Amino acid sequence: MTTLPVVAPPRAKTENEWLADEAEARLADCRKQKQIVNDDVREAYFFTRPRLSRRLSSDNQPDLQSREGDEDELVTGVGSEVSEDFATEVIAAFFPAKINWATSKAAGGVPEPVWEQIKDRALENDTEIFKEIRSSNFDAELATALVPEAGIGTLALWIDETAGHRPIGVQHVPLRELEINIGPDGNVDDRFVVRHVRAAKLESVVPPDVITGAFRDLIREDPKAWVRVSWGHWRVWSERTDIVWQRVLMLDETVVAHGRTRGEGSCPLIVFRFSPDSQHAFGNGPTIDSLPMLRVIDSLTEAQANRASTAMNPPFAFPDDGILNFEGGIEDGKGYPRRPGGRGDEITPLYFTGDLDFGLFTIADLERSVRRKHFADYPDQQGKTPPTATQWIDEMVKAQRRIGTPGLRFFFEGPAQIFARFRYLSLLRGSIQPLAIQDVNIATEPSNPATKAQEQQEVQIAVRFLELINTFFPQLAPAVVDPLKTAKAIKDKLGDKLVDLRSEDEVKKMVEQLIQAAPELAGDAGPVTPVPDGGDAAAGWCRMSQGSWKDPPLMEAWADTFRSANGPALAESLRRVAAEIGPLGSSALQAHNGRRSFATELLRIAAGREQAFVHNEDKAAKPSKGRMKGRRVGPEA
Repeated sequence: MTTLPVVAPPRAKTENEWLADEAEARLADCRKQKQIVNDDVREAYFFTRPRLSRRLSSDNQPDLQSREGDEDELVTGVGSEVSEDFATEVIAAFFPAKINWATSKAAGGVPEPVWEQIKDRALENDTEIFKEIRSSNFDAELATALVPEAGIGTLALWIDETAGHRPIGVQHVPLRELEINIGPDGNVDDRFVVRHVRAAKLESVVPPDVITGAFRDLIREDPKAWVRVSWGHWRVWSERTDIVWQRVLMLDETVVAHGRTRGEGSCPLIVFRFSPDSQHAFGNGPTIDSLPMLRVIDSLTEAQANRASTAMNPPFAFPDDGILNFEGGIEDGKGYPRRPGGRGDEITPLYFTGDLDFGLFTIADLERSVRRKHFADYPDQQGKTPPTATQWIDEMVKAQRRIGTPGLRFFFEGPAQIFARFRYLSLLRGSIQPLAIQDVNIATEPSNPATKAQEQQEVQIAVRFLELINTFFPQLAPAVVDPLKTAKAIKDKLGDKLVDLRSEDEVKKMVEQLIQAAPELAGDAGPVTPVPDGGDAAAGWCRMSQGSWKDPPLMEAWADTFRSANGPALAESLRRVAAEIGPLGSSALQAHNGRRSFATELLRIAAGREQAFVHNEDKAAKPSKGRMKGRRVGPEA
């Protein structure tokens, strides 16, 4: 009888092995996504940063000795120029300096009374978060990442804790090391950083306690050997109640560490794109869209340079026994023999002119289009008449609106997630406290460029409306417009943090203080008589003033203004009149023994709001001699 050999059952894979297989499969899919855009990204590098390495594959270790060697073939410099301008525009629109470009707001469904209880705490947390951002190297790394990768459309930052008590660390991840793929929701899901390092430097990029076994031997035996280090993150969609990330750390194809992180901002690798679509992982930045025009600009610029060289150093023909033969072309400055006779025996230039103006205008038009795509088409002064301030603002609002439309996804994936990551790390550090009242969740509300431009436009409309009211209805404007509420609304729309507006109670208190100080400033002007009706008080003051100033039409106009306002609106009406007569000169408006101005009296009337004060007509003094005589008070004065 034949005895069959005993076959041992297959060994079950460990968790690390399962994760390694899954990570390698996801990484392979990510590399397929990069292969789609590989040629476009390499060409974009050529036009914007020709001396950068254009090897985008993370499969092999970098070749530090090789370069493309074709950077001298680039003729135009518009690509690098607009790339830097676009980076500046992105910083100004999405990451403005010294301005909190993201804030916390109540998540959907949170009752307003609950939010009112924690709103101040949320604002304090935002302030602490931005202290962490500005104390880190975020601004420096962002500037490095934006040029030229913002124009390409995809950039990434690694944000994580550092050793000791140092600020949070931010590191730019170049496209060569970045591998990403689209998830089921159309956003970037699988994301890897793949870096090749020497074995001797392995402990500088990974924790020493994860380096064991064969890798320890490799460090000792072959320190110059290359080791592939991969940091991988992908969403765990089986847990829908929270944002959960699976993380792995791999040396070559071996998982040496893994785990899961929870909560918004728990992933350290932030990938943000410009104008992406839901089918491809990489964005479509303005440089990628401008590649056809950059090719034409480069060709035309080269042709213009060649034509200029020919014009400055043209070839020539001289009499000889030879025969002209242009089969090999004509070189600048070179002489060609020709058979004597025909047009003469003299030396003649061989210069075939072309339409240089056509090339110049074509290049200018294409460069203008490229700048527009990079949102670097700053307002131009067309013609000799300088544009007004309003025209400049309108142009800038249009530019911000244009950058806001394709940049909405960029803002959601970039500034909002960066803010969430710093908030997550600040909570771990204890620099901020969680907002935990009735399980209220706080979401970020970034102030994106589109919203900012819309708010600026609303302010412009409000300013124009106020101008129309003051122009066509000057007497009714103080009565129908609440200046304090209007000023506060404009301040909120502009996002101003510097101007501090007083409350209505504070304004009333200050006016009362002015009333108390007025007798000391004015001297002994006699007693004052309170009159209940503010409108009648103002009209009575104007009637009393008519006899002194001899200008009934102007006084009647003031009286009509005062009659149209009563109660709380009276104060603003009086202040407006005081402002209008101010330019006439205080010396022409002195009354009451020459020691109290009419403007001061208006403020006294305004301060009472419901109860105005006027001086007793029996105590009203005539204008001082030499001050009012021969002077006309009014618009003609």
